[in-house]
Amino acid sequence: MQIRTLRRDERERLLELLDLWALPDGWRGRDFFRRYVEDDPTFEDENVMVAEEAGELVSCVQIFPRPVRIRGRAVPMGGIGSVFTKPEQRHGGLARRLLELALERMRERGLLVSLLFGDERIYHVLGWRAWRVAETRDGLRLRAVLDALAAWARA
Repeated sequence: MQIRTLRRDERERLLELLDLWALPDGWRGRDFFRRYVEDDPTFEDENVMVAEEAGELVSCVQIFPRPVRIRGRAVPMGGIGSVFTKPEQRHGGLARRLLELALERMRERGLLVSLLFGDERIYHVLGWRAWRVAETRDGLRLRAVLDALAAWARA
């Protein structure tokens, strides 16, 4: 098993892997995630960690570097997304290894805050803490997220 960053010539292979993700509303994984690979002007291959076995990509994690403003101050943030492992490869620690590598890379780059939306039981062991945020019909209340980040920045 090799853990590394994505190579430019592997972008279609990444989308093939993500096509295995069962998405609601008729989306195909490759179509949903293509926007993060092709349409995001900040996309860089070095932001995608992959696990490869026998020449096949079997797991991935993507960092989305973005600045966020907290009380008027720009703070470098690394969003985490596209966390996926082939079903037959799950429960072997691959996603955890990729997330650990992603966290290491974010620290090296000075990304002070890491944000993801997911099941806290999975991510808690790696140090993410849940912030309870009220949901609205329009999605999450961003103000609550920013207030929580501001409280963190003051601590």
